[in-house]
Amino acid sequence: MKISILILAVMSCGACPKASAQAAPNVHAVGQWLRDLTEEGVARQQDALLQDAPSAEGAYVVQSIADLDAPPIVKTHFQDEAVARHTGVMTVATGTIPSVAALTAQTPVRVLSDQMLRERLPVPPAGIAGTPLRAARLVNTDWWGTRSGINATGLSRINLLEGTGFIEFSEDSYRLGTGKIIQFKEALNATVGNTPAMSHMERSVDGRGMAVLSWVTPEKSFQLRLVTDDGASIEKGAELLMQIAEGIDR
Repeated sequence: MKISILILAVMSCGACPKASAQAAPNVHAVGQWLRDLTEEGVARQQDALLQDAPSAEGAYVVQSIADLDAPPIVKTHFQDEAVARHTGVMTVATGTIPSVAALTAQTPVRVLSDQMLRERLPVPPAGIAGTPLRAARLVNTDWWGTRSGINATGLSRINLLEGTGFIEFSEDSYRLGTGKIIQFKEALNATVGNTPAMSHMERSVDGRGMAVLSWVTPEKSFQLRLVTDDGASIEKGAELLMQIAEGIDR
């Protein structure tokens, strides 16, 4: 069974493989810290198995960056990111955000059957019929969260919405897995319903845009990610993600 440590405050970097020379040392330090944290989690899980102790359940923790058990360079990185996101759209370098065509080309066309989802997921996927995604074309579904054999705790769905771009919707029944989700108080800058959330926008110098919306309920963690070639309208893209989130049938 896989152990995962998910820091919601840095998840938007998933679509951004490049970093500036100035930011690279911080990014590398964060990556090493996450690897160390994951290895510690794996070691604890293995010890529990050897001692025939109950496996740990997935956990969700909200804490201040200052209280994080991490090197100063890692804390500084998270603090700088939180401040930048509260100021609005972040400007990133050319080539940082991939094009919709590039993302589409590297995405396998595969849609899992409803029967397979019922058999391998602990609960049915969230309904999207009441959201703007009802007009999108579903091009890929894949397992998400913790994997155990052929089963998984979550699902990722990738959609193409004409005139907008590439939208990925991920959900995970995290408490049924063994991972840990950490959310920073400083990064919470939105709400989905009555649930605190993190909203983030980026616009690249070459005109592309990305928006991310993440939130966690007592049952599931959710993330919506939009990538568009029309970076000038990324604010509207962020509004679209909120409309989708508010319309999801959980």
